[in-house]
Amino acid sequence: MADDIKVTPYGTMFGINVIINAFNTIVTDNQLSFSPFWLNMLLIIIFTLGLSAVYGGLNVRINSYIFIVSFVATFISSYLIFSSFNLYIKTVPVLMANVSIFVAVTVIKVLTEEKDKKFLKATFASYLAPELIDQMYESKQMPKLGGEAGVRTAFFTDIQGFSTFSEKLSAEQLVELLNEYLGSMTDIMLSEKGTLDKYIGDAIIGIFGAPAMISDHSYRALKAAVGMQRNLDRLREKWKLEKEEPGRPRNVKNLPEPEWEPGAKWPRIVWDMRVRIGVNTGDMVTGNMGSTMRMNYTMMGDTVNLAARLEAGAKQFGVFTLVSESVLQHEWEDGQGVKHRSGDLVEARFIDRITVVGKSEPVEVYEVIALKGELTDKEQELFKLFAEGVKCYQDMKWDQALEIFIKTREMEIYKNNKYTPSKMYIERCEAFKINPPVSQGEKWDGVFRMTQKH
Repeated sequence: MADDIKVTPYGTMFGINVIINAFNTIVTDNQLSFSPFWLNMLLIIIFTLGLSAVYGGLNVRINSYIFIVSFVATFISSYLIFSSFNLYIKTVPVLMANVSIFVAVTVIKVLTEEKDKKFLKATFASYLAPELIDQMYESKQMPKLGGEAGVRTAFFTDIQGFSTFSEKLSAEQLVELLNEYLGSMTDIMLSEKGTLDKYIGDAIIGIFGAPAMISDHSYRALKAAVGMQRNLDRLREKWKLEKEEPGRPRNVKNLPEPEWEPGAKWPRIVWDMRVRIGVNTGDMVTGNMGSTMRMNYTMMGDTVNLAARLEAGAKQFGVFTLVSESVLQHEWEDGQGVKHRSGDLVEARFIDRITVVGKSEPVEVYEVIALKGELTDKEQELFKLFAEGVKCYQDMKWDQALEIFIKTREMEIYKNNKYTPSKMYIERCEAFKINPPVSQGEKWDGVFRMTQKH
């Protein structure tokens, strides 16, 4: 019997069973049939056109899933048809058409997508974070002329007293210093997904929340501000330790020793460099402004103007990072749907309630110096006592306020500066004791009205 085993499409069986099955097929007229030529061609055409349309409109990852599902489904369908109707459909040409289309479309997509990404990176890499470029590509947000309104955060920085630097440095030295400063500061802004609007000399102007929207743009702007101030601390220490290169004296203008220590690479003014930062959150228009021939991605609106005023006005208050109340009050949700308020995540002290030139609506402004929980014990004491002084000031208790501000004057972080918040309030309290801001018996709104744009 071992010699009588036969191989059939349904497996091995005895020869007698093969004869019985053949006889049964003849009697029942249940013969195996093959799909006609026209059906095979129709299936190939349908698969070719259908899959080309599907693969062409989707990305490579989704196409991979569709390819696997369609490949397996073709096998299963042909098997079920064969089992139920004894109809053999030629699936190999269909499967080969599927493979050919998938490979061709994938190759084309990879090449074109890489080309588009390279274009975006070449266009935006100098002022956009890499993550935002990828987000722009995925959402197909290609650059075009026009603006988009929305709530965003404007960010302005400027080196304090920069004009003095140009008097003490050669043009070559000034460029070297600026390149190092601007490069490291811009990297910090981009790391927080900010967008570089432009450089204006030593000034850095940035946008948070555009062109690709990020919900926590106000908090990221605050983190960038804190990071920039700390980075400048590091740069000052680095510049202080740098020595001039042999045979290449740096003091080309022959400045006296009090201004430039012998052998030092940079004058003392560089060792003391400070940067002012102004931040404001609100409605603005962002987009590519200009002409179809030359576009510049920028921002416009009152929110932007106020941010610029805050940066300039920080000098008057003697602080280096001045932000509006709207930045701290801005709420956003994280990836888990949890709501946050930016002001709860940083250490800020109320500085003043002001109106800027050309505006009648008062704005509360704050100094931000650290992220939450990073204040020293001395800074915590300063913030607490300063807030008590401001409360007395707003209640027009000038003597009590003066007593507090005289104490905080010695506790200020930059107490040797010409201006500090405490010195400012001391001057005001002394002036208001002589000439009160309102008549006796009237209620004061506590608003200081700025008369210069700065």
